[in-house]
Amino acid sequence: MEARRSTLGVCVVNNKIYAVGGYDGSTALQSAEYSIKSLANGVSLIQNMSQRRSGAGVGVLDNKLYAIGGYDGSAVRKSVECYDPVTNAWIQCADMIVSHCNAGVVSRDGLLFAIGGEEEHSDLDPVEVYNPKLNSWTLLAQKMTIERSYS
Repeated sequence: MEARRSTLGVCVVNNKIYAVGGYDGSTALQSAEYSIKSLANGVSLIQNMSQRRSGAGVGVLDNKLYAIGGYDGSAVRKSVECYDPVTNAWIQCADMIVSHCNAGVVSRDGLLFAIGGEEEHSDLDPVEVYNPKLNSWTLLAQKMTIERSYS
């Protein structure tokens, strides 16, 4: 990889492995990069996110990458960005209801779920659902039975 990264988000979009944000040992990163099929093929930087994100939840929906929450070096964020590989551009999405760092992220039935994580120094139990057609988040009444980080 081009940048040293820990607590990064990783996902696959269209057979490309993306490494998003993270921490380089001194600061949270806003850069992202990808590799085609395997890291042995080398990496390419993509457009930077608008915010630094260490411990961002990362998910894929409709061949787009979502960077959700994370820690920017001073606070846990509610903000969300969506990356479109076709345009090599990040766009801002609606903020989550709760700030999450290290949340689990999964897509299902055209929706994106942010599950658990942590806010400052406490683990979280909420589950939030993002609807990209409405650009809105909903906090589900059903929570996890135990608070968890790195869901």
